[in-house]
Amino acid sequence: MHNFQSGTGPNRRDFLAAAAGLAAAAGATAAPTRRATDGVAGTGPLVAVPLADLSRHLQRLAQHRHPVPKDVTLLGGMAWPEAVVMDAGQPVLVGRRDDTRASLHLDDLTVLARNRLSRGGGRWPCCSLDPTQESMLAVRRLQAEQGKLRTVDAMQRWGQRLSQAWNVKGQTVVVGGDGVRPESRVSHAMIFPDHQMKAMAQGRLPMPGVPSLIDRSIAAARNGEARAGGADAARFWFHAAEGHPRFRTQGDVIAIEAMDMAVFTERQISTRDGRLRDAADGRQDPMMAGFAADLSRALALRPGRAALPDLFYRLENNYRLLSLLAALEAQRPGLLGAEELGFLTRQQAELEPRPMPRSLPGMVSYKAIESVEETTAGTLQRISFPLVYGGVDMALDLAKSSLAPDRDKGLLRLAHAVARARPAAPVPYYLVGAG
Repeated sequence: MHNFQSGTGPNRRDFLAAAAGLAAAAGATAAPTRRATDGVAGTGPLVAVPLADLSRHLQRLAQHRHPVPKDVTLLGGMAWPEAVVMDAGQPVLVGRRDDTRASLHLDDLTVLARNRLSRGGGRWPCCSLDPTQESMLAVRRLQAEQGKLRTVDAMQRWGQRLSQAWNVKGQTVVVGGDGVRPESRVSHAMIFPDHQMKAMAQGRLPMPGVPSLIDRSIAAARNGEARAGGADAARFWFHAAEGHPRFRTQGDVIAIEAMDMAVFTERQISTRDGRLRDAADGRQDPMMAGFAADLSRALALRPGRAALPDLFYRLENNYRLLSLLAALEAQRPGLLGAEELGFLTRQQAELEPRPMPRSLPGMVSYKAIESVEETTAGTLQRISFPLVYGGVDMALDLAKSSLAPDRDKGLLRLAHAVARARPAAPVPYYLVGAG
């Protein structure tokens, strides 16, 4: 497994610069930044979840062996976490409902809160889908035959053999992070969006505005910009966008100003013993960098303006939830581990654990074209075989500047609205007036 803990990667800043250059060359416009007050559609009602009251409610249910009601499991239908407000001595998670988006889940809250309890070097949630050593050795053997291919039919047969080689044992599922078990919803919300992202890269899951690697390779070859051919390998992974998360804070309120996901990439080199490593020269493949940049722009659009798979939004919400919990712990160290939250953060059992497969199919898509190049032997045939793998890195860089106080009076209005809406008797969640 590649190390996804530092969140920096050897060439991450070089990639950002390269991706920005590619976007500028393509005439792309930057996606608008979403502020916390945008909400999902700007119209959903606000839901407040007082964490200490929720913890005590869950403890009473467990003591009486009562199941957790569905509405509590879904945190009152919250689908877009926006802020944490300290009210009546306890942290209150605040977010919006939205019928077009999946709600947060109690399991996500408990697992991510436990992850942030491991302070002082604790590992952030992460995952990867890694090709096996046997697969890479088999691919290397096939690559030696590539120069002998002269017809589209031969290339198609070779592509089928390559697909089988890449799937000798599938791609190994690896899950990491303190308190994050492979069976948890948090793990599934990382692995399966990652697998879908690989399907996009291979052209198996079309995404408007995000051409696949194969489409890019074939288009470049037909335009004479590059030779389409080879089994190029690349590592792609989800990460917080550069400079994110950013917060607005005032008094007892921490609100997300910006928390976008992005996709990073590194060109890969296969060693003789069948292992993959990042290319040491720092160069980025323009097609791979272009795919990562285009998908990152789609991820930064407001929901509803990009036709992203639902699983991507689940991962985005977990990034937002994790960022709020991390910011709360940074501003008020030890609060998540307080006795009042103890049952929620330490004892509440996960409600919906699901087995995690040990491996998932490695995907190889291929497309053969007739090259425009002419030789004495006739027209050459070219074929594109991108190999992709990678993962999700949920490490966040909470720079001090991202938690700087803000003069926005809207934060004070949010705090007052939460306080006014608080019921007289403790409840696990409640609705807040127009925020």
